[in-house]
Amino acid sequence: FMDRLKEGPVPIRRCCNCLATSVCDRKTIPYCITEALCCAANSDESHALLFCGANAYRAKKIEHVADIMNELTENI
Repeated sequence: FMDRLKEGPVPIRRCCNCLATSVCDRKTIPYCITEALCCAANSDESHALLFCGANAYRAKKIEHVADIMNELTENI
């Protein structure tokens, strides 16, 4: 995705009108945030916007959110 973005704006397949036009100018935005996040949710990595937090390097493995939440709440 980022390599494609470096080449220029990523064409928007379908606008969801999720943001106000005062925030999202469909003619000048480099990509559609909703489309990129939906692609990430659907495991379409080549079209997805993927990111992580500043401490991601500390992780030893990729974990499911449900497993993390269970671990955090099991002693409550």
